[in-house]
Amino acid sequence: MIDCNAVRFLLGCRRSGVNFSSCITLGSQELSFSEAGLAEASQLSRNEKVPVPDLKTSRDLFTFLGAETFNEMDFSDYEGADVLHDLNSPVGDQLSEKYSVVYDGGSLEHIFNISEALRSSMRMVKLGGHLIMQNPSNNWFGHGFYQLSPEFYFRALAEENGFQIVRIVIHDNTGLWYEIKDPNEVRQRTELIGVDRLFTLVCARRIAIKPIFESWPAQSDYSDLWNKGDRRIESRNIFRKLVARMKQHTPPAFLRFVRRHFGYFYRAYSLSNKKIFTKVKDF
Repeated sequence: MIDCNAVRFLLGCRRSGVNFSSCITLGSQELSFSEAGLAEASQLSRNEKVPVPDLKTSRDLFTFLGAETFNEMDFSDYEGADVLHDLNSPVGDQLSEKYSVVYDGGSLEHIFNISEALRSSMRMVKLGGHLIMQNPSNNWFGHGFYQLSPEFYFRALAEENGFQIVRIVIHDNTGLWYEIKDPNEVRQRTELIGVDRLFTLVCARRIAIKPIFESWPAQSDYSDLWNKGDRRIESRNIFRKLVARMKQHTPPAFLRFVRRHFGYFYRAYSLSNKKIFTKVKDF
């Protein structure tokens, strides 16, 4: 499903230089936005062109973005996909390094063998091309097999696998966007507690042709602990340890009351945590 946030992100990617000349989508993506929403997405992305209001299909959208070659990959052709493949298994060599843009509008979370699906998605990107994704993060319980965290993208789409993240943001249904810091950079986990359903938008560029997942990615705080004996991310934070111990001895009903009515105490786990989340205004 391609909504207004996805359109805004795609338009922003084009404005920043992403080449859409050859594209493939994972799954046959439906468009879900109004003419007014389309105009707003164009304005917010500071796009130099106003999208025409009669976009009916994802092919129309990607053709507008500059696609001369456009394909849709799916398990079957019941929605009109022209590349049939089960992403639980590796793609063939004929699709390797074929596309300037590989776009996932919410398919990876439905594929059980997600590491192989992501590897195949990365393999299909040309050198200098981009992998662009919109996947569910918080509060999509039961939607698919997975809800994906920022750490998943930062560790997988890394230089050792031939990729570099250009932009990664989260958004809710109100259209507010927040850029996310790499957990390895801020030296803590990027955790959220809240009721909003959140999506993650990712744009990553292929900077080198390397074996993908030659060694499996590891969560950054565990990597530091294993490789350096560095416990700073979690265990040296005395305040967090004290709070955790207090929670163990506090009645659950009182904790629920505090969480509902005194959000201040949980702002470290909210979008108000400016160390991790920054409002996006330029994309």
